[in-house]
Amino acid sequence: MQQVLNIRNSDDPRDIIHLAVQALVDGELVVFPSETGYLITGYSLQKIAAERLKAVLNAHACDLETRGSCFLTLKSGTELADYTGVLEGFGRKLSRRCWPGPVSLSLPTQIDTGTVPTLLSSFSKPVRELLVNENRVQYRVPAHDSIQDAMKLLPAPLVTIRECWGKSALLTTAADVQEFLKDQSALVIDDGPSRYGQAATVVHVDESEWELREKGVVSAATLRRLASDMFLFVCTGNTCRSPMAEVLFRKYLADKLQCQDDELLERGFIVESAGLSALAGMRAAVEAVDVVAEQGVDLSVHQSQPLTNRLIDQADYIFVMTRGHLDSLLSVRPDIHDRVRLLSSDGSDVSDPIGAGRAQYEECKTQIEQYVRDIVDNIQLTDQ
Repeated sequence: MQQVLNIRNSDDPRDIIHLAVQALVDGELVVFPSETGYLITGYSLQKIAAERLKAVLNAHACDLETRGSCFLTLKSGTELADYTGVLEGFGRKLSRRCWPGPVSLSLPTQIDTGTVPTLLSSFSKPVRELLVNENRVQYRVPAHDSIQDAMKLLPAPLVTIRECWGKSALLTTAADVQEFLKDQSALVIDDGPSRYGQAATVVHVDESEWELREKGVVSAATLRRLASDMFLFVCTGNTCRSPMAEVLFRKYLADKLQCQDDELLERGFIVESAGLSALAGMRAAVEAVDVVAEQGVDLSVHQSQPLTNRLIDQADYIFVMTRGHLDSLLSVRPDIHDRVRLLSSDGSDVSDPIGAGRAQYEECKTQIEQYVRDIVDNIQLTDQ
């Protein structure tokens, strides 16, 4: 008997989440709301759940092949490498920037050959058959509290039927689910109409390229921005050194690309700066504005921003001014050791000129200019 519970009207939503987790562990199917549509899920460690998912597919997909008809729902992008093996290039970039959100990433797997041992190999054969097609698996991290809260209580991911599979239209309300599934699920969590009412975008990803395969919420133009290389310059207050590094880097990168500064995003580059102890919205130091103006660069509209975990997660390359900055950052985020380095190539610090005179700012600018030009010179341009 299918149970429909409205999580919005619940006195304690945690009770509904606990019921959902128990049903999943018991091998039942649970339907969660998401930002795109309602998701039909089963627990990846339960073979019977895979059989029930396949029964749903067989009932509604005509003669379509059920292999690869499901995606693996993860708690966060940090889990992705556990199932793909080494994660590099666009896979790592897009998982950091798109999740949680309405994007499914289709990534290659060698599970059929057994050459790359990952957690995928621990799943039963019925589960693997639902996930793997042509040596690829789709992954997603939905942006909805109910499924996120449930997965925090589970040690393994969920297997979820792909949206709009077979004869199925997108299920955007709990009523749609009831009509579609009848009694094939144990529990439906009702959170009203889905936010977007549109399927997730599906992107095929390899290390050095990506391709939009199924249109959805996230457009191709947005994906191009999300796939850009992001350079982040960091100092203490984000009013002197890192803003100068940002605008000088933008200038020399634009020169290399033979484009305007405001065209860098279209060419696949994002450039930002931030401060470890910065306040938001502060102007750049007057001396910093003046010395970079001599290079034809405008820093007058700069507004400082603090360094956040979100900025760190999105950045591909992080450059800090001093060894102290590097040590401070790695002490709280040791996981980014392969993405953060000193601005200087010789290991020297770029000293803080704040409170000093014009000459000190000139010296600082000259030092930064040399280092950012070295970085730009080493950027390998591609057609992507």
